[in-house]
Amino acid sequence: MKKGEVVDQLLLTLLLVDAVLLAVLELFFVPLRLDGAVLPLAGWAPVPISLLLAAVSTPWLVVRTAEFADRMHAPRGLAALPLGLWLVTVLGLGLGGPGGDLVLIQDWRGIGLLAAGVIPGAMALGMRLGRGANPSNEERKRGGGDQRQAGGGRAAAVRGGDRAGAGRAARSGSVGAAREGRGRSGAR
Repeated sequence: MKKGEVVDQLLLTLLLVDAVLLAVLELFFVPLRLDGAVLPLAGWAPVPISLLLAAVSTPWLVVRTAEFADRMHAPRGLAALPLGLWLVTVLGLGLGGPGGDLVLIQDWRGIGLLAAGVIPGAMALGMRLGRGANPSNEERKRGGGDQRQAGGGRAAAVRGGDRAGAGRAARSGSVGAAREGRGRSGAR
């Protein structure tokens, strides 16, 4: 194993640990409220700082994990791990917290935390996974996309730049057309 691969694996592990730690931190800051002393007009208003943190941190973790997966030549689905770990931690600790307590508050802030963490993270995951589905223009120029090659007056579709297979298909098509022409001339 090369030194760079070991460093990438350690950083990937650190990102996964960060996902769990951020989930715990965000979960514990859900009940944060103003005390009314600093801002008397605000009273006991809730401060949804954990929702903002979740909305920023989960997509960032997903994107960084996808970059490490690409660099390590690992499956693209590895990018789903931080989002899955975050969700399992929030639900596991929030609904079955220490001593059976419910840490995840049963109001709009609890649902907001789940939505703020899962929706942007899932969107980032979908964008990263979707990038590999359609070849880019650069890949098409190099021969990775759908190309057409003419041969014998007919065009054959080429996938992945297999020009030899297209040539055989074009030749067999022209031979078939020639046979049809001979067949017609023989019938006259």
